[in-house]
Amino acid sequence: MYHIVFEKKPGDFMPVDIKYLTGNNYSKYGSLQELDFFTKSFTESKLREAIALSNTIPSDYLNGTLKIINDNKYRYEILYQDNTFALDEFLLKNIDNKVKMNKLVNIYMKYSKDNIDTLKMAIKLKDVREVLDIIFSLKYEQIRSIYIYASKHIDN
Repeated sequence: MYHIVFEKKPGDFMPVDIKYLTGNNYSKYGSLQELDFFTKSFTESKLREAIALSNTIPSDYLNGTLKIINDNKYRYEILYQDNTFALDEFLLKNIDNKVKMNKLVNIYMKYSKDNIDTLKMAIKLKDVREVLDIIFSLKYEQIRSIYIYASKHIDN
């Protein structure tokens, strides 16, 4: 199970009850993908504002960091409406850039050991569709991690 939380300080979390933000009784999003779908309808400031207006979080937590955590307390960055990085556009623009493609392969290998040779060959052949097919064959959490890393550390 995944939860949106405010982290006031490391290990000090306050969960956000989404039902007070959506106006319906659906209070739990079971998967990371469902929470991403929800949070991508907000900018960070609008999500913070909606949470503050719900009066469900003590005010001393409202200045904390918004995160998604799972039951094991593993932290995930929140994806917002203004996260506009597109992996396909990045690949089309950078498939010839060996440095960026090497970084992409390295981050891919951090999350999966499957199809590495095929990925490298697809990059060498500049086959963007095959690269995307390989990446999107992974589990959602792996794809998400590659997406976030690429958007922050490769595409700059």
